[in-house]
Amino acid sequence: MAPVSVGVALLGLAFWQATRVLPVKGAPTMRPPAVAVELPAQGLHSTSNGYVISLAMTVRHCSEPVSIYASIVLPKEYFDAEDTGGMAQLTKALVGVAVDDPQVKMISMEQAGWQRDRQLLRYPRWRVGFNKSLLVGGTGQAEVLRLDDWRSRPSGVEAWFSASWLVQRGYGSCWLRLPELSAGDVPNVAINSSDAIDSIIGPRSGATDTQNSSSGGGTYHFYRPNGSIQTYHESEPSHTDYVSGLTPPVVGYVTLVSPMSIIPGESSVPAPDAGAPRWSCSTRPHQSMADLMTQGQDSDGEVRYFNPPTVGEFSDKSYFDCSGVIALSEPGTQSGHDLLLLIIGGLISLGGGLILENIFHQLRREKGTRGNTDATSGAGTSSTVPPAAQVGSDRAP
Repeated sequence: MAPVSVGVALLGLAFWQATRVLPVKGAPTMRPPAVAVELPAQGLHSTSNGYVISLAMTVRHCSEPVSIYASIVLPKEYFDAEDTGGMAQLTKALVGVAVDDPQVKMISMEQAGWQRDRQLLRYPRWRVGFNKSLLVGGTGQAEVLRLDDWRSRPSGVEAWFSASWLVQRGYGSCWLRLPELSAGDVPNVAINSSDAIDSIIGPRSGATDTQNSSSGGGTYHFYRPNGSIQTYHESEPSHTDYVSGLTPPVVGYVTLVSPMSIIPGESSVPAPDAGAPRWSCSTRPHQSMADLMTQGQDSDGEVRYFNPPTVGEFSDKSYFDCSGVIALSEPGTQSGHDLLLLIIGGLISLGGGLILENIFHQLRREKGTRGNTDATSGAGTSSTVPPAAQVGSDRAP
């Protein structure tokens, strides 16, 4: 039975390898992450005088977290809108970037140009979590930086964080989830994170008061999987606004930096821009988050500042928001895949051959045993002389 045991072991090994190589999981259907920026806005901004956000996502391996570098550009139009607001000019201001993923790891945040001016490294920064579990995009992490030279109109801020936005697809391949930058849940993320920054970090940050304050309540409608609706009421205490969640992005960019290759035909996003794996997105001109907020009013007609419109109301008024899923393949995956298929085929052939050979050997042995038994039985019968014949032969003629 030794060959059979070896054959079964080889077939088991082949089956185990096949379960690693052959299955391919479909694209994840979970909601994409969202990234928003908090700025010390004193006026109502639109998509013509907001900010520009660019993400560079580095993916080295399917088993490692994604490294994200975020560049937040403050164009001239942003400061022009602040000047026309007629508010007191800030000296020390807070700037934040928020991600609606509670597991994201915020690493650092600096003013652009800190490599050339070491004084900029002295600016303090904080990390804060925000939690509105009943709201889509209401839970996550934020990184906040205090800029002490706000009157010089800084041109940009840089942030670094890592996130587990890779989902296993198959052997040597995975799905990469691209975040929303300009639509969908961005208002949720911005408002909930800015509320946490204002109430938790603002009073002890040393930043200049924007001379604005917020308070109010919200009515949240939580849709359960069975179709029922749970209504949840919450009141927000009054607090000073150090950052605002009502500044929309002008345009967003997502760039993939990776030795891995994109699997054609598997992505759920439009093809990247020509020449580089980069996606761009923007909201329609002159649309502001404040305009969208006025659509969500409670029974008393009060604007629900802490309850943004449902997902879809913002998406319907925006262009492609950069979110989606793309399939990536690690270098050398195809050759390794083909080699493993050959090995699996060899294991099946060898294991199946040992089992079949043992079966045929057993059949030959059984056939040989039956043949010997029949031959022995036939020889014993032919040598026996009937007693009657012996008696007759002894009689005289």
